[in-house]
Amino acid sequence: MLEVVPDWSDYEALAVDVDVLDGRPITLTANVQYRTEPRRATWLWRTLQPGPQTVRFPLADLVDPDVGTIDRLIVHVTAQDAGRRTLLGAVRLVGHAPGDGR
Repeated sequence: MLEVVPDWSDYEALAVDVDVLDGRPITLTANVQYRTEPRRATWLWRTLQPGPQTVRFPLADLVDPDVGTIDRLIVHVTAQDAGRRTLLGAVRLVGHAPGDGR
């Protein structure tokens, strides 16, 4: 997928709809890579139970605003989970709640 979001400051989380199909937990990782410093990256991971769900990665933990412009967001499973049946649905940035002063 390619979608350019030049400014992530109005968002509070990355939300990913996922369905773990084979009855065992799986680890899902969100990885941010930066255009301004290609050697820097940040990762967050979540262990997910089987079934459909939406996982949220707080941007305060995933994105380092001091590094600069985001180049890529990669959502993937770990190498040990490669080949397992997992469906990814919507991948979206979620805004701040109304009335939180933003």
